[in-house]
Amino acid sequence: MTRPRHLVLGGSCGIGFAYAGGFGQRGDDLWIVALGRERLAGAARKLAAAAGAAEMRSSAVDLIDPKRREEFLCCRPLSGVQRVQTAGGFLDAELA
Repeated sequence: MTRPRHLVLGGSCGIGFAYAGGFGQRGDDLWIVALGRERLAGAARKLAAAAGAAEMRSSAVDLIDPKRREEFLCCRPLSGVQRVQTAGGFLDAELA
């Protein structure tokens, strides 16, 4: 059985970090995205340590910049992501 995979936008602090931590505690795979590299690296280390066997990935991306957002969405292997989580809500979707 494949573990659920979550893409958490703004996952380095606050609500996004809390969501990512909850998914990680369930053993789900995580991919956190945030703007600040240093904070993102620290959050990724904390989440990986707490997540056990779950896969942990992180990407530093400015998703407000349309060019960077398109590059991220078009040039990354997003297949298998079942949920995109933001502080404002989530989108259940299979991203190809």
